[in-house]
Amino acid sequence: MMLKARTRYALGAIIFILILALIPVHTLEVKEARKGEWLLWARVKPGDTFSLKYIHSVERIPVTGYFAVDGQYWIVVKETAFSSYGAGLPILKKTDDYIITGKEFRQRNINMRMKELTFFVHSFTEPILTFKGTEVPLSKRVREGGLIRIQVTKTSLLRYILISLPIIKILNPKFEALN
Repeated sequence: MMLKARTRYALGAIIFILILALIPVHTLEVKEARKGEWLLWARVKPGDTFSLKYIHSVERIPVTGYFAVDGQYWIVVKETAFSSYGAGLPILKKTDDYIITGKEFRQRNINMRMKELTFFVHSFTEPILTFKGTEVPLSKRVREGGLIRIQVTKTSLLRYILISLPIIKILNPKFEALN
């Protein structure tokens, strides 16, 4: 029995959508944790890196953390850069891998793995997340005292495509989808 062309196209579309729903992808997800609002959504693969720069709340100096996504899709702390010692900053030991330049201390090869990174946003700390060349000024997108959660999540290619559509940016102007 021959299926009508319209029925064949409909079946083809359904099969295509099902395939997209079964293909897994991993994303770097940055959310305001209490409200669940997305601030950044971007596809990631092992080896991708991002940084988080902020002003230290006690010492009032810039600190930058450098992170990578490993083969199991964990977030790995790779380096921390800061310009002076003080409360809440790393204490470098002779056994640590670090360099000192004229302006900063850079602790390297930290290699601490974590499932997520969370922190509170305050306007005076001015946190900026940088991923694939895009800077996301978090204190401009989240209210004072907001809780940020950064994690790598597994989702379907279909969901990734749907959430990355421009309409999401219209519904949530704070949202940044990187493809």
